[in-house]
Amino acid sequence: PCLPSVLPQLYGDGPYGRHPGTAPLPPHPGVMPDPYRAAGGVVPGMDPQQPQPQPQPAQQPQPQAHQILPPAVEPAVPAGGQGAAADQPEVLLHITTHDWEPDQSGQLRVRKGTLINVSHRAAHGWVYAATVQPGGDPGEPVAEGWVPQAVAKRVNLCRVMVDWPAEGSGTLELIKGDLIAVSKEAERGWVYGERISPRRSEELPADGWVPKKVLEYILM
Repeated sequence: PCLPSVLPQLYGDGPYGRHPGTAPLPPHPGVMPDPYRAAGGVVPGMDPQQPQPQPQPAQQPQPQAHQILPPAVEPAVPAGGQGAAADQPEVLLHITTHDWEPDQSGQLRVRKGTLINVSHRAAHGWVYAATVQPGGDPGEPVAEGWVPQAVAKRVNLCRVMVDWPAEGSGTLELIKGDLIAVSKEAERGWVYGERISPRRSEELPADGWVPKKVLEYILM
């Protein structure tokens, strides 16, 4: 059968040319030298005076526009989020567990017990957040910036519906109207929370176990 002629190709020359700045690759073991290239690139049966097609330069990829955010920034979508929730960043409520002072511009200064809304996560353990004023308290202006993820934990904001006295060590006394940041739930209807508002005497515990039945979830 009559097969179409195929021009030989050197090992290492891909269809888009060799990557600029790379050294020539050695010949592949077991490949015999090409007598036509050794003879000056003239192939038998072709007119040496006929102009030969010139190789086309490789197309360089064009940069694409991107959002001005730190590298590897991802929306703060909960694990397992799908559909519309996975397409749009979801703001997640957190509370800070430690004081933290910024060391450069663009970062957010926080104090322990501050509520923040996290909207994006970046590489190396950073999150972009904005402070939250519970109950619309205008005491401090809203601020935003980058903070270490290690100083924040996920919470839900609840309002106390009825008074509840503490029942021993590890439980938190509640007064109707208190705002509680709940960080975890246990069996038999108990949750662990921190009082956000109002602030009371430092001698009284600010966190502990409370019954879930006396809480109303208002921000998750």
